[in-house]
Amino acid sequence: GRQLLTRVEDLMHTGSENLPLVNQKGSLNEALFTMTNGRLGMTVVVDDEDKVVGIFTDGDLRRGLEKGIDLATPMREIMTIKPRHVSKIMRASDALSVMNENAISQLLVMDEQGHLDAIITVHDLLQAGVK
Repeated sequence: GRQLLTRVEDLMHTGSENLPLVNQKGSLNEALFTMTNGRLGMTVVVDDEDKVVGIFTDGDLRRGLEKGIDLATPMREIMTIKPRHVSKIMRASDALSVMNENAISQLLVMDEQGHLDAIITVHDLLQAGVK
């Protein structure tokens, strides 16, 4: 029963927790600082209106380093565009399915206007016993 009742909003990391955000004009160096402070293995890339335009993860960093990217590289050049996202009212088990289907460990929780509400990770779901 609890599996069916647990929603993304019950487990997500919200804005009050200083979500890792960086502007698309910001450098990789800024993003790394934000990622380290955010402790979620990623940063969300936004435009000047704070709408989500991309995501940058630890995996993106590793792939970029293999290609020799520079710390001054703007995020808009190296981010992953159109990141996977869910609604906060989605069942947590459905969010886990999205992660499994796409081989990702974080999902953005966004509102209808494209602004970031929160982030949910596979660790949040597993800790809560979501299957």
